[in-house]
Formats: sequence, structure tokens, C-alpha cells
Amino acid sequence: MTALTTIDFHGSNLIAIPGDRPETTLVAMKPVVEGMGLSWQPQHRKIMSHSVLKKGITMTVIPSDGGEQDGTCLSLDLLNFWLATIHPDRIKNEATRAKVIEYQTECARVLFDHFFGKALARGAQSAPHHLTAQEVGGIVKGIVNKRVSESEKRLEEMSSMLAALNVEIREKLTPTQRELSDHAVAVVQEKVAEKQALVETRVPGQIAAFPIPANLIPKRRPNTGTCRLPVGEIGRRLGIGAAKVNAMLADLGLQSTGTTNQPWMVTDNGEFFGIHHTKRQILWSARTLDVLRWRMEVRPFAKAKERAPA
Repeated sequence: MTALTTIDFHGSNLIAIPGDRPETTLVAMKPVVEGMGLSWQPQHRKIMSHSVLKKGITMTVIPSDGGEQDGTCLSLDLLNFWLATIHPDRIKNEATRAKVIEYQTECARVLFDHFFGKALARGAQSAPHHLTAQEVGGIVKGIVNKRVSESEKRLEEMSSMLAALNVEIREKLTPTQRELSDHAVAVVQEKVAEKQALVETRVPGQIAAFPIPANLIPKRRPNTGTCRLPVGEIGRRLGIGAAKVNAMLADLGLQSTGTTNQPWMVTDNGEFFGIHHTKRQILWSARTLDVLRWRMEVRPFAKAKERAPA
């Protein structure tokens, strides 16, 4: 049977399986969950269905008062990630809420120090070298890129990952380097927020001439009940022809020219403003009018020249 280690944590026994790295060190999750005062089954379902956490799960035999049982273990490097998915502000019981915060603040650090603290201390004595700002940035970027890919770039998972990352790195840095790390994480958070808010508007093969401002981009695709307009109706409301409407939409990267049977096609970003209705027509959201009005203000169409008198 796998060798187990029991660590006392504020009166609760945490069970872990030692490894040579945090990725191979396993933590039995049921004692952690119940020690926090939470129900095991909901947390077990969440872990097993999570696209990132389930990759760090290992099933092993854990002894208990009722005999040996199958135990769900999570790798130590993902423990903080899981802890960050629990929101204390949603817990009504004050005692449970306080316990959750206690675990989020200390649990992963206590386990890490138990298994790797002495090795880090020995390494610090023999190698006083400190990480440079470039090395800190590399660590942040590497872990962020890896976990963003694994979590399919979902913003909520990114926020949880950054919270866990900050705790994970800070323990290994000097106070000055912690400031650099905090700054690096803040920059990443800002970039992620910008990426979520600003949809890049592109025509295939080139960048759109007029990127759409963030405040004009809907937060979600218009639903079925939203008013949808053909290009001709949009032109009538704006006082211009359908050809100019199509030209502006292409200029904004929302559509591009297609085949003979389908003169215009919606680009990847066009789905935020309209949908294909038939092979020959696109129905646009009424919100598209706001975008096109802004486009006309940015660069109005030139007035047609008057004919010279006969």
C-alpha cells in the first residue's frame, strides 16, 4: 500500500502521499473538505468535472475507521487552485466561512513546507542566488500560458488560477521579488480583462480598419428574441444604401465577401452582431445600428459631387 503521511492542521488530520515534486505529492481531498466544514459530495463532483482539476486526480487506498476506502487525491500543485474556486462570501455559516478562509490562507503552505520546506532552506543556504525580474516574469508567463490553455481560456478559471499562482510563487521570493511578482500578475490580469472585453475585429488576412470600441461590443450574442434586421432595413434607418452598409461592416471586420451563392459572410467576430439567416442573407442585431452610427461619425462618407450645369 502507498506510504501515507498525516499532518496536523488546526486539530484536523490532513492525509498526503509524499512525492519528489509538488506535482507528484498527493493530498487526500475528503479530509480537507470535511475539515473546512463543507460537504464532500458536491466538492467531489466539482473536482471531477473541472477541466483542469480532474487532470491532477489520482485514486488510491486510504485507511479509515471503517476500513480501507478508495480515496480521491489531488496533486499538491493544484490544491491552491481548488481552494480559490471556493467563495467564502457565499457561505452563510460564520464558523464555516472562517474555517474556509483559514484553509485558503494556510493549508497549501503548511503542506508544502512539510514536504519541501527543509529542501528549500538547504538550497537557500548553498545557493543564495535570487531570481531576476526576467526570471520571475518567465515563471508567471509559463504557468499562465499552460493553465490558460488547459482551462480553455475561460475568465472565471483564469481569475482562480491567478489567485493560486500568486500564493504559490510568493513563498519562494524575497520581498522585492514579491513586488515584481505581484506586478507581473496584475499585468496579466489586466491583459486578460482587456482580451475579454475587446473582441479583435478582423477581416480574413488583415486587421480591420476600424476596431470597434469595447463599450459598443455586446457582452453576449443577441438571443433569438432580439430584433434582427436585413442590410436593406439598416441602410434605410441610417439613410444610406445597402452597398455602403456592407462596405462599413466589412471595414469593421464583421463580414467579408464570400462566394457567388453567398455574397457576404459573417466573420468570427460578426456573431456578436448578427447571424446567418439563409445562404444569401444575414440578419443583423439592432445593436449593429449603434456600431455603424459610430463608424459614420469616425469617417463620414464623401458627398456626391454636383453635376456641372449643361
